[in-house]
Amino acid sequence: MKVRNIVLFVIVLLFSACKKNKEINTRIVSVAPFDTVVINSSFNVNLVEDSVYYISIHGPVKTVENINYEVVNRELRLQNNTKNKWLKPTTNKVDITIHSLPLAKVTVNATCNIKTQTPITSDEFGIALKSKANEANLQLNCKKVGYWCDFLTGGKLTMSGNTDRLYMKNNALMSVDAKDLIIQDAYVQNSSHGNLELKVINALTYTVSGPGDIVLYPPYPSQINAIEISSTGRLLKQ
Repeated sequence: MKVRNIVLFVIVLLFSACKKNKEINTRIVSVAPFDTVVINSSFNVNLVEDSVYYISIHGPVKTVENINYEVVNRELRLQNNTKNKWLKPTTNKVDITIHSLPLAKVTVNATCNIKTQTPITSDEFGIALKSKANEANLQLNCKKVGYWCDFLTGGKLTMSGNTDRLYMKNNALMSVDAKDLIIQDAYVQNSSHGNLELKVINALTYTVSGPGDIVLYPPYPSQINAIEISSTGRLLKQ
């Protein structure tokens, strides 16, 4: 009888834990001012340019409770401290919406899906992708935009809007769709198996050291300068 009661008690505890893990919660917290975001765990991240600083965390109750956030030297750091971090896209994904004044940089150290809900309007903005797989869709209205991918990663970066100058270093399996980003001057290096799709108005300076192509969309730049072509990738005009 005593053993039976213990078994029943354990079953109830497990059932309660499973039920709590399936419950969805949204946590909204104010944070200190920041201009840089560092993402150290897998999230769906939405960026909103605003006049205030706060984050909204949406997901399973137990997971939301274990999301760590801190601002150090104007750098917002996000991490999931849940012991079991394996996330099913349809059942226990975590959505984080970040509200802030214009951002200077986003560094992604884990597999993430990054989206802007409003255009980023910083004078200078950069994004660094440093994980195995990433998807990012960014609306930009900046004077200078930088993108770095020097990790063995795959995925796709999509950019739209306007910028005076683009600096880009693409590697591994990443592809970039920037044909809806109007770029005045671009300095790009493609070492990836994926293609770079660009729309450059004035001048393009480029290096190709991988099998992926650089594909230009009209109107084509008046100046094109090739620094190095050391692989099968080529500069193509659409």
